[in-house]
Amino acid sequence: GDFKGAIKDYTEAIKLKANYYIAYNNRGSAKYDAGDYQGAVEDFTKAIELKSDYAYAFNNRASAKFKLKDYKGSSDDCTKAIQLNANYGYSYLNRGIAKEMLRDNSGACSDWKKALELGVESAKNYIGDCQ
Repeated sequence: GDFKGAIKDYTEAIKLKANYYIAYNNRGSAKYDAGDYQGAVEDFTKAIELKSDYAYAFNNRASAKFKLKDYKGSSDDCTKAIQLNANYGYSYLNRGIAKEMLRDNSGACSDWKKALELGVESAKNYIGDCQ
């Protein structure tokens, strides 16, 4: 819960090793948890620049973009995460939520069903209105 402390510590880690993509991802997560969604997007983007196949950073950036109401960007980042890791259920869940905001109910339902199939139990909370 000490987001400021975590951000400070990850900033120090980055100073020691500037290409440490995990530190950027983790600092982005701390910024996200602290409500700094734009700062989180910047850190997740840097993690992706350093490791272009880092599915978790794409999924995390999608979550931050969603908070910024960039639903298309969020959906696109989830799609990229899925391309990198087809079994990452949370990207399907998150893309479904973004698709719902974009009024793509059919696509949202499909993604939530896939998330549930991959073991993301919270997808049940969204599937209710799906056919």
